[in-house]
Amino acid sequence: MAYPENNYPHNEGPNPDGPQSWQTGTNTTTEAKGFFKTLFDANFDSFISLKFAKFIYVFALIVAAVAMFIGWLLPFFGALFSGLVGRAIFILILGWIPVGLATLFSLIMTRLFLEFVVSAVKTAENTSKLVQKP
Repeated sequence: MAYPENNYPHNEGPNPDGPQSWQTGTNTTTEAKGFFKTLFDANFDSFISLKFAKFIYVFALIVAAVAMFIGWLLPFFGALFSGLVGRAIFILILGWIPVGLATLFSLIMTRLFLEFVVSAVKTAENTSKLVQKP
């Protein structure tokens, strides 16, 4: 939003650092305080969500891959050892489709949830930076 000259909201004046310089900063709050100090911060002044989002997503990818592998091959071996060779071959050839779709859906939901959490944390951090500006 453009303001007429000398008519800035709350008489703040132009930003001496340039337009929207607050967006270029990185999150050093957690790094400066330390993990355990941030973990036990009862005021929730700093966040650990951004550091754990990557770990949680990689963990979800690994769990999804293992679950897909087990969900595909376990019915195959069950049918094979039951003597249903035709069904076992059918499961081996086409069984990955429903298991893959379920895995894909779970990864999409995990990713959407993590994106929501990260965006909420970044919004809170940027809002507190704006409030603390003189």
